[in-house]
Amino acid sequence: MPGLNTGDILQIQYRGTLFGQRVINSLHYRVYASSTTESYVQACIDVGFAMYNGVITPGLALADAQAPEYNLDAIRVQKVNGIRGRYVDYQVNQPGVHAGECTTANVAAVITKRTDTASRRGLGSIHIPGIPSVGYSGAKLTAAYKLKIDAVSARLINPFTVPAETTACQPILWAKLTDPVYRVLTGTFVQTTLRVMRRRTFGVGE
Repeated sequence: MPGLNTGDILQIQYRGTLFGQRVINSLHYRVYASSTTESYVQACIDVGFAMYNGVITPGLALADAQAPEYNLDAIRVQKVNGIRGRYVDYQVNQPGVHAGECTTANVAAVITKRTDTASRRGLGSIHIPGIPSVGYSGAKLTAAYKLKIDAVSARLINPFTVPAETTACQPILWAKLTDPVYRVLTGTFVQTTLRVMRRRTFGVGE
């Protein structure tokens, strides 16, 4: 299978565990420039590397906001438009590095993602698990902890270029049953109140 091409839409999942529960967050990006000559699998591995280690991508900022009870197991990359490509996992195995302890499994900080579309189709969200108990009070984020979520939020709307090649990716909302199927992200907003995160049984619904 050829590498990533201009116009491809990538689904990038942060796949972790928290107290024995699988937690998955999905982000979507559109490839808007590419001259990759490597294989599809290697291109996806490079994207996973960029998502975790890149300066403008969410990975390291997420780890800083999450308690050690949460473990990021892998970043999964897959082309989802047209004929789907096989998914490829970039193995991480990195616990959160926040000094606080997470004591509750199903609460999360929430970042709302926005586009220029003035309807519910123009909105999305990401739920961040592994929130340390010192990061909230009375179901609201503390001012100090919100700064860490702000750092994640700021990175969600940034495009990035995969270091190993010249594959440039743009953050989008993707909905395969709508027209158009994607909308470019134009802004993010951190919710100050906590949300309940849907639980997933480990190994079920993979």
